[in-house]
Amino acid sequence: MRFFVLVSHADLAAGLKSAVEMVAGPRTDVLALGMQADGGGSRRFEEQLRALLDRVAAADELVVFADLYGGSPLTTTLGVLSDRGLLSGARVFAGANLPMVLTAVLSTEVMDAAALGEEILAASQQGFVDVVIDAAQAPSSDDEEI
Repeated sequence: MRFFVLVSHADLAAGLKSAVEMVAGPRTDVLALGMQADGGGSRRFEEQLRALLDRVAAADELVVFADLYGGSPLTTTLGVLSDRGLLSGARVFAGANLPMVLTAVLSTEVMDAAALGEEILAASQQGFVDVVIDAAQAPSSDDEEI
C-alpha cells in the first residue's frame, strides 16, 4: 500500500488533508500531523508520529510531504523513518502545497514511484501563478465563474 504522510508546523498538515478529502473524498491512506507550539515540541511530535506510523509496514510505500525544508517536522520525520527502516523506500518532498498533494493522491493507482515524483514536482511548480488582474477587467461577484 502507498501512504501519504503530511507533516508541518501547526495545523497546515491537517488543513491539507482536509482539503484533499474535500476533493477526493475520505482517505485512509493520507496521514497528517502538525508540530504544535503548546510546549511539547519535537519530542511530542515524534511520539505522535511514531503512533501514526504504526499502521505502516516495511513493504508499504511512503510519500512524505513537509511544509518546510530543514524544519523540525521534516527532520524529525526523517529520523523516525530511518529508525523504522522506512526511509530508503520513501519519497520526500518539502514545500508542500495542495496541487502537489492532490496530484499524488489522485495519481497513485496509475503511476510508479518515479513517474509520480515527476508529476508531483510538476504540479507543485504549476501551482505557483502570479495572478495579475486589471481592475477594469476583474470579474465581479455577480459573475458565475472566475
